[in-house]
Amino acid sequence: MSDNWSQNPPPPAPPSPQPAPPAYAPPQVPAPGQYLPASQAYAPQYVQPQSRGGEGQAIAALVIGIVGVLAWCLPILGVPLAIIGIVLGVMGMKSSKRTLAIIGLVLCVLSLLAGVVNGVLGAVLAVSDPTFLESL
Repeated sequence: MSDNWSQNPPPPAPPSPQPAPPAYAPPQVPAPGQYLPASQAYAPQYVQPQSRGGEGQAIAALVIGIVGVLAWCLPILGVPLAIIGIVLGVMGMKSSKRTLAIIGLVLCVLSLLAGVVNGVLGAVLAVSDPTFLESL
């Protein structure tokens, strides 16, 4: 039996783990009297974090909400504007400008309600008293 053990070599050792590469490249420092190449001289020092997107939609919802508050008196203009603003406000809720999206959403909902009420009251008045517009 000792003969059998001597003929079989021991199993190879598992490979040693490689050290992880650094997360960033170490800065290159030129030797005294030398300069960095032009492509490396003005390299960015940091990477800007990726935004989640939707900032423009949040701002657009706020602007449309402000305009919608002024345009509710014309339901044909105020109601579609408010609907567009609500859609943009919901899409802008995922952005870092969530507060602007919420404010725009509230303004758009208020202008939508005011525009619908104005439109319904106008239709009721027009049907109930056809001479109402002539008296103005």
